[in-house]
Amino acid sequence: MTSFKQFEERMTEIDCLIELLPPKPTSENVNKINSLCRAAAVLLCSHLEGFLQDLMEEFVEEINQLSVGFKKLPLELYLQNTLPKGQITNNNFDSVLKLIEEIRTLENSNIPIRLIKKNFSKTDSNPTPDVINKLFRVLGEVDVLDKLNEEVLQIQNVEVKTPFITDDEKAAITKVIGSQSIVEYINDFLTNKRNASGKKDRNVGFYNKINTLLDCRNNIAHGNKGYQISDVKLIELKDDINMLVKALAEKAEARIEQIKSATSPAPVPAVSGA
Repeated sequence: MTSFKQFEERMTEIDCLIELLPPKPTSENVNKINSLCRAAAVLLCSHLEGFLQDLMEEFVEEINQLSVGFKKLPLELYLQNTLPKGQITNNNFDSVLKLIEEIRTLENSNIPIRLIKKNFSKTDSNPTPDVINKLFRVLGEVDVLDKLNEEVLQIQNVEVKTPFITDDEKAAITKVIGSQSIVEYINDFLTNKRNASGKKDRNVGFYNKINTLLDCRNNIAHGNKGYQISDVKLIELKDDINMLVKALAEKAEARIEQIKSATSPAPVPAVSGA
């Protein structure tokens, strides 16, 4: 994807800083080494965030180019486009019912929906694991960091979530509007949007790698002059984030291909000759 290529180009800045590092630390150059490593760590965090924003906007542009009719547009994309901040308060079922009626109207008309890029690329200037999981949840990849932990690092971790709508409330709403699948979609969307999360191990795999980078960035950006990061640790972080970004780009590209395949017209059967 273009966003990954742009990330690789940005990473040359960090390579340049690494090349400036003295081959061996001494009492005379230790401050230079620390300054270069601190600068590179802040840049690395910035480039991770820039990649996420670029990736989401590229994804949206790819979907917009398909001019997908509403019936074939993944519902989570419509919900993010309509409710980028999850603007439905708990137990405000009038708003939920109104949203469902809008969805039904769009299903009947099946008009293409143009997605708004800025509704998908918000990172709050902080590319945390929660932010990354939320961004990819909208694309249709639930708990993407857990999947990458398993697929890339062979690590498993489990999250317990508190639902936005209880089972009894789901039954009550379904009885009124007669569509359980839409209620489930909205519940899942809002549950993940609010991050109504119980317990997640934040110290494994890519969670740990991202949090380590953010801890470096926060210490440096908040004026902790005594905070040091070694050249070995910096290169390790750089390799970890590069591995993460490459895997995220592959996930997004695979999801785009899934949507393209699902929205392509069925092939016309060939007519055999007499």
